[in-house]
Amino acid sequence: MNGAKPDYEKEFEEFLAREKHLALMIRSRAAKYGDTKIAVRHKPYGEWIAYTWKEFGDLIDATAKGLLEFGVKEGEFVGIFANNRVEWAVADYASFTVRAASVPVYATNSAAELKYIVNHAEIRILFVGNQDQYDKALSLLGVECPTLEKIIVFDKIAVIENRPEVMYFDDFLAMGRKAERDAELEERIARLDSEDLSTLIYTSGTTGTPKAVMLTHKGWFAMLFGTG
Repeated sequence: MNGAKPDYEKEFEEFLAREKHLALMIRSRAAKYGDTKIAVRHKPYGEWIAYTWKEFGDLIDATAKGLLEFGVKEGEFVGIFANNRVEWAVADYASFTVRAASVPVYATNSAAELKYIVNHAEIRILFVGNQDQYDKALSLLGVECPTLEKIIVFDKIAVIENRPEVMYFDDFLAMGRKAERDAELEERIARLDSEDLSTLIYTSGTTGTPKAVMLTHKGWFAMLFGTG
């Protein structure tokens, strides 16, 4: 049967026109589905918790405004050192929303491995998950990682120090909700572009120094488009 060959390049450009940035993709779903559909579920403390698309979007916006309150600039690297959990995704998408890039760190990395990544990426803001991850991050504050300014802890049951560089994620969210950063956030969103750097992923470093791999939003969408 004769027929024109698919023009994948054109189809991808059309796809990219609809979905040009991961932060915009999430925002469009939150606007479309609101409280009518569940976006994500997790089980942090033995019981399942479900978040609607509106709730998920609100968490991302509060986190994004918290990042703005802490002076996160466009193109800055925000670290995430945690196991898979909803807060991980929220921090990731919030970083995208303010045109920063996330830097995921393997949840089982040692303090020395974490130190290398924090220093190489010049991370100021680091989200951490549990007690072990917090303890490793805390040990690096100061001369070990001179750029590190804030450690934000997801786990409510982690025991943290009473010091200005450290806070629970719930308190960070409360700060973001109170922050008068709506106009600034909308300005950042208006500048979102498919060529924005989304993520800096480090190799495991088993055969040498970890290498940083840069991924753009366009790159993620190319993968999504290519896999159907």
